[in-house]
Amino acid sequence: MLFDENTGISHMLNSFDLGKREHYFISWNRFVPLQLRASDLKCQKLEFYLHIYFAIYPALPGSGGSERDLKRELAAFKVFLDTKGSELSQTSEFLPYYALPYVQNPVDHPHFNTLCTRKWANGLRNELSEWLRGSLHKMSSPWLFHWYANFKKRQALGGVAERPGGHGGLLDDVELEELKEKFMLLQKHYVVLQKKEQYARERSSSHSLTGLPLLER
Repeated sequence: MLFDENTGISHMLNSFDLGKREHYFISWNRFVPLQLRASDLKCQKLEFYLHIYFAIYPALPGSGGSERDLKRELAAFKVFLDTKGSELSQTSEFLPYYALPYVQNPVDHPHFNTLCTRKWANGLRNELSEWLRGSLHKMSSPWLFHWYANFKKRQALGGVAERPGGHGGLLDDVELEELKEKFMLLQKHYVVLQKKEQYARERSSSHSLTGLPLLER
């Protein structure tokens, strides 16, 4: 699987359409840089609304969700609010949604029934797609390997690691963790490509041998 923005966007939008919360956030955490998730307010707000969307997905028209599915997703939303989502609890925009997990049926609730419509869901999807395409950048593997090698060399010498783009300064923990994560994924991808290339060569060699004309007996 290629580690690029098109792959990530495709995975996320597909999981969004299917209401697959866990699959969606696996791709979200993998393809959206940690630095962006930690510092960009637009990104954080969008992530909050995405959790709302998955919480009420079983109540959307045509989703095929059951009452049991809705209870499960609302419970998962409450876990999010009690953990990572608590960071936005003081924001007036999101404060009303902290009551959502305690609502038995959002469809009949005057404050939340507008969320349970395809119009709202489609609007969020459009916003998500636009933001992803405008914020995610294709990763250049040669650039990353070169920069990581430079970082390790400077680290071994006790010097200052240069930031991507040529800017000096020490890396913070978020940037370093993001770099390590991407580098490990690229290493795995490189190993897979090597195995595929080796398999292709062996298969080609085998095909050449079996393609020889049979000797007459």
